[in-house]
Amino acid sequence: MLPYCFKTYPDKSSSWPELMALFKMNLIEFTPGYGSEKYTEVNRILANRAADTGGCIVARSQMHNIIEERPTLDRTVEKRLLMPSFNHNDIIFPVDGPLGRCGPSLRSTLECPLSDPDWPRCSVQQMVLRDQRHWLTKLCALVPDQVAWRTLLHAVMSFKPSMPLPPVKLPPRSSSDAISTVGRGSSDW
Repeated sequence: MLPYCFKTYPDKSSSWPELMALFKMNLIEFTPGYGSEKYTEVNRILANRAADTGGCIVARSQMHNIIEERPTLDRTVEKRLLMPSFNHNDIIFPVDGPLGRCGPSLRSTLECPLSDPDWPRCSVQQMVLRDQRHWLTKLCALVPDQVAWRTLLHAVMSFKPSMPLPPVKLPPRSSSDAISTVGRGSSDW
């Protein structure tokens, strides 16, 4: 999630066309509203999505007000909140984990083992290798001058899984589907 001002004021970003392309691809969202309440709303959205999908929360907020509002989110915030630090353009996560030496490690925060009660939600949200290749290709086309993205794409494209990927099986299209899609227009996004 990015502040709403990045969507409405192109001069706020040096990469506004790329942001809009990512928004059209549904890879980023913009915060709702303005003022101090937007931070609480953003924290609420992040915590609820992490609880619903089994994902992590990357935020600099402690989220105390969210836990007070909805105590059921306590476990989600405690186990899955990653607070990054910044060094110029680099994002740094502590190896000891989000809660330091006494809390879960970074690895256990990012991984979801089969024994975890959140496994069913986590497994549904995982991107398969084919999806990773698709989205990384789109991202590299969006920002062709970024060496890091191209390096990552090359690593993912050259990765050979130990098990073969299942074939892509698209559902058969009926003639009525083809007729109903005519006139809607198409989009690459």
